[in-house]
Amino acid sequence: MLLAQVPQVPGTMEFAGMKLQITKAARKKIQEDVNRLHKSPKYFQAMVAKADLFFPVIEQVFKEEGFPDDIKYLCIQESAINPTAVSSSDAVGYWQFKKATAQEVGLRVDGGPRSSSIDERKNIVSASRGAAKYMTKNNKMLGNWVYALTSYNTGLGGVQKYVKDKYRGAKKMEIDSHTHWYFLKFLAHKIAYEGYVGKSSLNQHLEIQNAPVGKNLKQICRQLGIAEADMKQYNEWLGTKKVPYDKPYPLVIPRSGVGATFPVFADNNDDPVDNGQSETSTTSGEDLEVHNTQVALGRNVTLNGIPAIRAYKGENSARLALKGGITRRRFLRYNDLKSFEPLKAGQAYYLKSKNRKAEQEFYTVKKGETLWEVSQKFGVKEKFIRKRNHLRRHEVIREGRVLWLNNTRPKEEPVKYEEQKVKEALVKEKLETKTKEPKVEEKKVEVVVEEKEVVQEVEEKEEEVAIEVKNEVEEPAEVSVVKHTVKAGETLYAISRKYGVAPADLTKWNNLNGSGLNVGDELVVYVPREMPEEPVKEKVEVVGEEWHEVQAGETMYQIARKYEVSVDDIRQWNNKSDNNLSVGERLRVRK
Repeated sequence: MLLAQVPQVPGTMEFAGMKLQITKAARKKIQEDVNRLHKSPKYFQAMVAKADLFFPVIEQVFKEEGFPDDIKYLCIQESAINPTAVSSSDAVGYWQFKKATAQEVGLRVDGGPRSSSIDERKNIVSASRGAAKYMTKNNKMLGNWVYALTSYNTGLGGVQKYVKDKYRGAKKMEIDSHTHWYFLKFLAHKIAYEGYVGKSSLNQHLEIQNAPVGKNLKQICRQLGIAEADMKQYNEWLGTKKVPYDKPYPLVIPRSGVGATFPVFADNNDDPVDNGQSETSTTSGEDLEVHNTQVALGRNVTLNGIPAIRAYKGENSARLALKGGITRRRFLRYNDLKSFEPLKAGQAYYLKSKNRKAEQEFYTVKKGETLWEVSQKFGVKEKFIRKRNHLRRHEVIREGRVLWLNNTRPKEEPVKYEEQKVKEALVKEKLETKTKEPKVEEKKVEVVVEEKEVVQEVEEKEEEVAIEVKNEVEEPAEVSVVKHTVKAGETLYAISRKYGVAPADLTKWNNLNGSGLNVGDELVVYVPREMPEEPVKEKVEVVGEEWHEVQAGETMYQIARKYEVSVDDIRQWNNKSDNNLSVGERLRVRK
């Protein structure tokens, strides 16, 4: 970065919604500090690069706290954005808190200034939030952000002699040579850096996630696949200890590449009082999926662009609505809740209305998952998910169903289920089936079972549903009849590939129609007398013996299940560090 001319202190400037008029004598003092900050180009450039990396995190915290963005420059003044900075009076970390003051604003400090125990003064998220809370509290008493910022150095009692009643609640204020030196020095930092921060493109950014409880930094790094040395400098707050259970702790993750993301940790540590035994559903290590852009700073999250707040154990809708700054009626409406429904610890609840569509095109329903849970996961109103998928008001979704989240499924497009899920989801229904006469028709197979929507009468008694299977193909003319006994772990798709036939053929020949396979079942297979040298390859999804082309809505977990390999195998064979996929991406799925 080429440095331009040293900025000159203006006669007037904006700060925290106030217009400051700076006298000539004050400008002279401030200018001396500005010149000093620009004296070493190397140091100045290093500090700008540091600010570019950390300021987006500080800005997000300040936005959540309703705190003036201008004050972020105070972090440079206090510590040079250094988590291990320690003053002569034992003030520690990014915002130079003393232990007692840090604990007063809710930061956990277990040991001394140089201890390896938990110390949130060294956490950029927690410490920034603490600084915002401290000055916000003082501003309520002083009625002026200039005085509130000054109190960060002098304390609330020490600043009183500098307070002028005429400036309480004022929109304009004169800054002269008698203004406290701490605030004059702050203005110098703001003027010196303001024109340079945020101008360059970084190849790294910081991502914030809730740290997984009960794990130390070494274990976390192993889980994320990041060098411990790279993580340590951004997470000095954890020391050598394990993440406590008492509340969510923000984890800072350095990430290379603009806009890249890490898999989101399972929300297994959002309940501060149940020692990690929350009933909140968690995500397995092989099923880490990024459904939305989600930046978790403390208990506040953003899902599908909508602000939300996580519930702690024992909280009700009235209390959470109050914390979110909205009425209880709005809170219930935004989250499709009834007044008597309890809140779920760890679940995110929206503070604004959910959207009509999600950022993701498709989603496969997991075991035991309800439509409400899908609605909350993606920030889409439940009624619009029903409308896009032609679901009736009280119709229950089954495991494995592929839901449309962005567009409306055409009525002529059959409902689709993930093949592996159908085995468990449909066998329990004891569905009667009726089949059509075979059609000589070649179809593209997507490793899903298709079924037409069936008009269901909403009555008190249960009715059995007839399913019409469409994937029927004509039996081969020149065939040999083979009986195949189903072995443990075998799928319809695997058996069809073994004999070079289509899954739909096996379904029709054995009258399966979604009833699934059981170990020991005997299947009739009509094998062409001249067996092909290689198994028949599917036309859409399977590109070759060893490769798979990613389709819209597919996840790494689904692909691994399909080819009966692990997610780790696919990541290793394709040199991938995470589970993120792109439509059209080719993956090696055989060793």
